Amino acid sequence: MSAPQRTGSGPPYARALEAIARVLQARARNHRNQVVAMVAFGSAVLVVSGTARTPAVLAALALLAPLSGVFLARDATIVNRWRCELLASWQRGELGIAALRAAVRAHPRLPQGTLEGMLVAVPAVEDVPAEQAIDPVTRRAAASVIEATHRERLAALQLSVAASMVAVLAVLAAFWLRSWTPLAALLLVTLRSPARAWLRRRGRAAATAELATCRREPEFSEADFARLVASIR
Repeated sequence: MSAPQRTGSGPPYARALEAIARVLQARARNHRNQVVAMVAFGSAVLVVSGTARTPAVLAALALLAPLSGVFLARDATIVNRWRCELLASWQRGELGIAALRAAVRAHPRLPQGTLEGMLVAVPAVEDVPAEQAIDPVTRRAAASVIEATHRERLAALQLSVAASMVAVLAVLAAFWLRSWTPLAALLLVTLRSPARAWLRRRGRAAATAELATCRREPEFSEADFARLVASIR
């Protein structure tokens, strides 16, 4: 039996639109902070280099790349948290994604390009009646797999940013100290792949267990589940 679901107006959708507005504000603030941080850091390096008349200080500009990655990971974390909250409401039948898409597209003040980029990471359900027919068990299974997929992607991004930061700092330290010793820190970078594999196994094990539980329920629909999971990017 499908969960009772509202079709596009009322408190659940108002809260969903408010959540989207908050996420957009948080992402915009994160982007502004990124610009300020990178400009401030770059300017500081140039000032120190010019004041001390030490061109070697300019090598610190290499830190701009991993610094940018920190803000990129922060942005992905913001979107990931919003997605989890949206999927939780969807599982409970409080709102439908198809109706929410329609409400978002009809909102004149929301940046459509940015929102479409966010919504591709949730099930692409365009037909409201078909979505209402999807039972809660199938929704829970699909949400579990989708969340695990995006947690895995976020963890991979965070590990890459951390590895790049360690690598750049190690090379800079070796360059400034004229010593090979700091390069030993590069051994930490080799831990990225096993750490990513461990996190992947852990996340997939939890999602697989949840999926197995859902499949034992008589109302579970394999066809609906496959369609929902295949629709995300």
